[in-house]
Parts: sequence; structure tokens; C-alpha cells
Amino acid sequence: MVRLIPEVRLAARTLVRSRFVTSLAVLAFALGIGVTSAVFSIFDGVLLKPLPFPDAHELVQVFDTQPACATCPASYPKYMDWNS
Repeated sequence: MVRLIPEVRLAARTLVRSRFVTSLAVLAFALGIGVTSAVFSIFDGVLLKPLPFPDAHELVQVFDTQPACATCPASYPKYMDWNS
């Protein structure tokens, strides 16, 4: 602990002397923390939390096959036509 205090003082003096490098390091840390938080928030919301629907494991997606598009999402009116 006795040797730590002079080392911290030296580090603080060095950081004050080179303000540009200090600002650049703080900016890099801030951007890194911000990007990491944003990516984890998206990851958590999209992949980790369950879907907000009852019986979410029963959800399906209906596709329409056409010559121009092999798997085009079907519209709701087309689904209703197929359903009736």
C-alpha cells in the first residue's frame, strides 16, 4: 500500500501532462462501454427473453411460392383465402 500511493500520483501527473492521450483513452473506453451495452441490450431483448405471446412455441410463418420468389412471405388476405 505504501508503494501504491507514489505510483498513483505519478500516473495522475502523467495523465494531466498528456491531456490529448487521456481524452482519447477516456473516449475509447466510453465508446467501448456504450457499444457493448447496446449490443447486449439487443441480444437480451431479441434472443434471451421469451416472446410476449401465449404459446409462443406454436407460432408459424406462412410462405407463398411464386416463380419470381421461392419463399415470399404471404399476406394476411392471401392467408385468409387459403384458410377458407
